[in-house]
Amino acid sequence: MPAMCMAFKTLPVLAVSSGRPNTAQPRVIVTLSQTIESKSDSGLRRRALLQQFTLATVAAAAVGQATACRAAFAPAGSFVQTASGLLVEDISEGTGRQPQPGDRVVVHWAGRTKNYQAKRIDNTSLRDEPFEFILGAGQVIPAFEEAVAGMLVGGIRRVEVLGELPELSYPRDRSKRFVSGTKTYTLGPQPAGFDGQRALDFVLDNPTLAATNRTLLFDIKLLGAYSPGPATPLSMAALAAYLQQLRGGLNELTICEPEVDDKELGVDDATKFREEEDLKGGAVLKGVLEPGTGTATPQEGDLVFLHFSLLDEHRQVLRSTSLEHGASGRPQPFVIGRGRRMLRGMELGVLGEAVTDVVHAAHVYHAVTFLRELSVLLPEMLQGERAMLDIKPGYAFLHKDSGMSLPQGLRREAPVVVDVTLTSWCPGGQVKCVGPDADVFLRTLRQGQGWETPRPPFEVSLHIDARTTCVSEPQGAGDSYFSSTNSKPLTCSLGTGQLPPGVEAAVQSMQRQQEALVYCPTSQLCGGKLVPDPPDGGDGGSSAAATCYAEVVLHLLDFSQVRDMTSDGGVVKRTVRPGRGEFPVDCPLEDSLVRVHYRVRAVGEEQWLADSRGTDGQAAPVQLATGMGEAPEALDMSVRLMLCGEVAVVTSTWRYAYEGRQDAPQGLTPGGGVEFEVELVGFEQEASHHAMSGTDKLERAVRLKTQGNALFKQGKSRLARTKYQKALKLLGGGLDLETEEEFSAASSTRAACMLNIGRCAEHEREWGEALTWCNKAISEDEAYAKAYFRRAVVSACLGEYEAAQDDLAVCAELEPSTAEECERELRRMQQQQAAAEAKQRDTLKGFFNR
Repeated sequence: MPAMCMAFKTLPVLAVSSGRPNTAQPRVIVTLSQTIESKSDSGLRRRALLQQFTLATVAAAAVGQATACRAAFAPAGSFVQTASGLLVEDISEGTGRQPQPGDRVVVHWAGRTKNYQAKRIDNTSLRDEPFEFILGAGQVIPAFEEAVAGMLVGGIRRVEVLGELPELSYPRDRSKRFVSGTKTYTLGPQPAGFDGQRALDFVLDNPTLAATNRTLLFDIKLLGAYSPGPATPLSMAALAAYLQQLRGGLNELTICEPEVDDKELGVDDATKFREEEDLKGGAVLKGVLEPGTGTATPQEGDLVFLHFSLLDEHRQVLRSTSLEHGASGRPQPFVIGRGRRMLRGMELGVLGEAVTDVVHAAHVYHAVTFLRELSVLLPEMLQGERAMLDIKPGYAFLHKDSGMSLPQGLRREAPVVVDVTLTSWCPGGQVKCVGPDADVFLRTLRQGQGWETPRPPFEVSLHIDARTTCVSEPQGAGDSYFSSTNSKPLTCSLGTGQLPPGVEAAVQSMQRQQEALVYCPTSQLCGGKLVPDPPDGGDGGSSAAATCYAEVVLHLLDFSQVRDMTSDGGVVKRTVRPGRGEFPVDCPLEDSLVRVHYRVRAVGEEQWLADSRGTDGQAAPVQLATGMGEAPEALDMSVRLMLCGEVAVVTSTWRYAYEGRQDAPQGLTPGGGVEFEVELVGFEQEASHHAMSGTDKLERAVRLKTQGNALFKQGKSRLARTKYQKALKLLGGGLDLETEEEFSAASSTRAACMLNIGRCAEHEREWGEALTWCNKAISEDEAYAKAYFRRAVVSACLGEYEAAQDDLAVCAELEPSTAEECERELRRMQQQQAAAEAKQRDTLKGFFNR
């Protein structure tokens, strides 16, 4: 047996923590009179936590003290337990003011169930929709109120709401959790998605779950706190600067629990635990052939560049980045744990999780024979380090996260050996995985402006410098084969094939003025009309060649919004001159009074047929109420997504322009395409409903209902339905009203809006939808005689004559003044029923006479 040079290191034990990232410095925690000193072993952490949890719980039971029981469930990290029992940890301190009772606070929040499957509840930062509430007004659960009350603007706080303290959480009683007849929570924050609400309702409603399985985790970022004042439109301009930061402001919570039973572990925890056990059994073995340099090492999520050769169990090379096997000789990029991933065993080898030894390079292909007897954990790979990995099938091509394609001739169930060298790496904080297969890696060199990114069919202006990657030089120093940096910027429309697929995927994830270095498979740099194919446009001339990558430096100078407003090409809005402010917070998204100039012509024609500025160009702007059908639908929907001062060209089919209208300019051909040029001069918008009192919301809801009634009488049932739905939204949730009369008026308005939506559906002959809304109206107000009458009419249209007769009887009983009308409707229904039965007899008679 050849001699081997081995390096051993004492196996450390992980310190108890609360799920925060590992640091380079070991930490010491005294638990049960023992000192636990550690670096990174979450399996031992779980056992330590379990031991601490068990003994602390026994101690609490012995002394019978609730505070001790609470302490047993508290993490041993940097959480602080308040007097109410809430666990609080400040991730980062804010620098702004502390909110006071009565302030309107604006937050981003992310939430998960904790002990039961670690299901995500919601994360508002992912969709850039901050949550607002009045502090101290009882609009949110007590835990949320208490957490925010102690924060400073700009801070991020993590809170754990123990399942053993239901008074801090959402009501367990569904009648108290939901607004009557709706799925709206009485207390926020409410998950926006169905999956999040289902996960939350499950842990609250399931009677078989233990109290610990009802524990919730929240991350809260306080964006702003505003003192109470007059009801004015909520300005989001102050938040616009946050938007780029908000996208990643709240990370997904990492939840680590002491129990190892899969039923009690979250999905991620259970996977991690099984992975640790597999590694202890030798699932991935690592031999260090050549040591690296420096002290910094890559972590999960970092972008790494690897030279590798993938071998089968007979040491035949199946895939490689080296020139001798027909590849480009360039290292291949991967993002650890994200995007198009390498083999999971390779990731664990780079991260230093594999069972490891140091071996002389002369014994490269024999090293793994001796590794199975070792059980020593060495640190992660250093830059320049070369190692041999022996990977069992479960962490090779059988692993669910393996992003590599199966080499020709290799069974998926076979083990593999990988000779891998870490040539370089960069932190993953500025790296994105983009493209349909997430195999294009974008590293930000300079941050962009704003938060909006272009998408088809936006028009973009950019510079491109495309390079081949280097074999030995630093990343980003390849030979350029195309560059526009010394000439005019490239201008094109996305989605038209003018840019290569990989470049277009990267551009769609960038902001204005952002500069990025993109690593892209050369196969995805082919086919663009504006950019030539790379010199080696394939992945090498050998079946064993690894994917060849090239580098592209992108500088996105600007882009113009081009929006398909109807998703079918019926209305397309193209920005000609940008406006003032931030999109979309400074747009008249809601129904507003807008002032515009616009002109109209047929598509393809030069002559304008109508111009609001008049023949001398001096006329005042036209004032229109959006949502009321005063302007063509194409104009109405487009102006909502414009900024003041913006000029846009809107092309529309006849359906969205003047179909059914009497105000089409002379000279337009009915059925033809129409082009509008519109400028948004200004607008007046009502106050945000977040800043309104309950009384103000009720008054606005009544106005919306009145507007809906007017639209319905004009035959505009679709617009009317929108008004009723907005009124219902205002009256949903925890409505802060003061008197019984107001509560009664709110209920009556809700019932009327529900019934009117049913009338709109009835007008569109959507009988099932109409019946549903009639039922909702009756659930809201069981004495609503008109709702029984309308339900009778709809039931008759559905052939349910007996049910219709019963509803007419109830209507006449509730409102005697309607008895005569009910009698007429009953006779009409009987005639309708007789006609239907006669028609059915005739049909059957004809069938049997055949």
